[in-house]
Amino acid sequence: MNRERDLAQSYMKHRPNAAARVLERLSPQACRPVFASVASPVAAQVLVEMLPTHAARCLAEMPPGEAAGLLDKMSSGNAAVMLRPIGEERRDAVLDHLPSLRRRTIETLLTYPRAMIGAWLEPAVFVLRSPVTYGEARKGLKTTPDRIGQRIFIIDERRRLVGEVELGELVRQENRGELTGLEPPSALRTRTSLDAARQHADWRRALEMPVINRRNEFAGIVTREVLMEAVQGLAVQASRDREARHGLATLVWNGMAGVWSVCGEVLAIADVRRR
Repeated sequence: MNRERDLAQSYMKHRPNAAARVLERLSPQACRPVFASVASPVAAQVLVEMLPTHAARCLAEMPPGEAAGLLDKMSSGNAAVMLRPIGEERRDAVLDHLPSLRRRTIETLLTYPRAMIGAWLEPAVFVLRSPVTYGEARKGLKTTPDRIGQRIFIIDERRRLVGEVELGELVRQENRGELTGLEPPSALRTRTSLDAARQHADWRRALEMPVINRRNEFAGIVTREVLMEAVQGLAVQASRDREARHGLATLVWNGMAGVWSVCGEVLAIADVRRR
């Protein structure tokens, strides 16, 4: 049994996409012991590769604490996508088992449609408040629990973007004086569509971009990797939805054709009898 479990874990770890395709053919009830038999980071990665609707059904089969443990091993954006199809009562039970900051982050993402940037942003990122010195910034880097990006954004007392500094420059800079000469960077908005966001010119030089809300307040960042995954995920989902609709249309058409065939035979029989 241990050998089988080890083989399953190795396959899921090194081929998460292929494993996801296999598990999508199984019922959520059958998937649960599979996920329970492997390490949570491995199970989480396979869930991310699955269709969100099927991943959600698998999570719904697990005890809330177990489901929360897997969600905590993936990005907040992916966690929100999987929780979206789950009923509100069940979703709240899972969220209750997450750390408070993680829960608030996911709840924020759940308020946005999947086709908008707001559903994919990462709110818990390290930022600086203006005015700030290089010394204060470097000290903050050492103590922050938040995600540290390649671009460190600077906000004012109203949470408006006023500037940015490259992480490499901040680390290398020996100056302990105040950061000056700041200019607000270009930003995406929470309600920007994914398609419009991916065409932004700043992606030519940046791995992440800041996101602001309708009040022009800094809301978080979105990375190029997450954006591309989101766009691809929506495209795959749309393709499968079209296939499903086509299959349903074919089924209906074949059914109607059968009905008309039977009707034709009945009418032919009735015509013969009248003669």
